[in-house]
Amino acid sequence: MLTVPQDRQEAPGAAALTNPGEHRVVELVVDLPGRPRFDVTFSQPPVWLNHVSHRLNELASMTGSWDGRGAQSLATDALLMLLHALQRTLNSSTPEPQFVLSPDGGLQVEWHQGGWDIEIEARPNGDIEGMGRHAERRISLWADSLLGLDQLTPALRDIES
Repeated sequence: MLTVPQDRQEAPGAAALTNPGEHRVVELVVDLPGRPRFDVTFSQPPVWLNHVSHRLNELASMTGSWDGRGAQSLATDALLMLLHALQRTLNSSTPEPQFVLSPDGGLQVEWHQGGWDIEIEARPNGDIEGMGRHAERRISLWADSLLGLDQLTPALRDIES
């Protein structure tokens, strides 16, 4: 389960503030059965991050065969890797993405705006890859590791404006 610690919440549905004022910090707590508790801290969180934690909880609670055709439930390694990726790439101006659960238990986050198609996919085994494509500008970006996702940063900053 992903939660924002209650002792740091301003109001229901609000982001957790650890340093009110200029610098907002949001902490998401990942507490899944059979795994150690994991905290992900976002130092420049987008305003929609708390809302997204509710969506990720929904996806994490979906049981196997959620599509009626044998799809797997969300793999813990995919969720944790995607959270690391978001922590690495998001800032306070990043627009809200769409989250897509894949039939193999992976998780994908997508932005389709400003001429960009940007996707980051975490596989069930924790592998991650990302791509960004702008057809008009004929730009294609590719990343096949968490560190490589930095290559997508210019595209994410471009859709912020």
